[in-house]
Amino acid sequence: MRKKHYFLSHFPCPACSAPLRIRGSHHLHDALREQYGNCTNPHCGASYLLRTEVAKQLSPPSSLFAQNVKAIPVCEDASNQLADMAREYVSRPWQREFSRDDKINACREYLQGVIEIDDHRAELLAAHAIAEQESADVAANWSLALDESTSVCVILKNGVQRYAISLKELAEFAEARRAALEDGRDTLQTRLL
Repeated sequence: MRKKHYFLSHFPCPACSAPLRIRGSHHLHDALREQYGNCTNPHCGASYLLRTEVAKQLSPPSSLFAQNVKAIPVCEDASNQLADMAREYVSRPWQREFSRDDKINACREYLQGVIEIDDHRAELLAAHAIAEQESADVAANWSLALDESTSVCVILKNGVQRYAISLKELAEFAEARRAALEDGRDTLQTRLL
């Protein structure tokens, strides 16, 4: 018996996180398809319309087929693309319920399912995306700036007020966080320092 090939092989239900059973496909044009997904959780039963889009080229095709994909923009920096994917993943509604470590683990697994990436880099991308998300509510008033005249100072801004944070203070903060390991609180966040 021949196995059916779906364009999306795995996608979690936004409501309950159970896998979706993906059925059918409607070809809209060369770079866009629509598919239908039903939640496999019998207690949920949600269904969705999924769109699969070819957004950018990560690597070019051979010269034999290069003329066929002229309209698809080339991704200049794959690391920016991964950072965007991590941001999108941690901002999904059901991620709010998870601890920081669970979010980092889930995002790492998600990124590794998309591209070959080592654990540490995937965890750093996830932690960076989570830090951006956590800082969003204070980012309107607070910001960080590097003092370009020195590599041992960061300027923390709150409106017109400025605070100079030394590298020593940041190092002490990092060491205090790392000391949590000695207290038995071995978390991904402490290991990422």
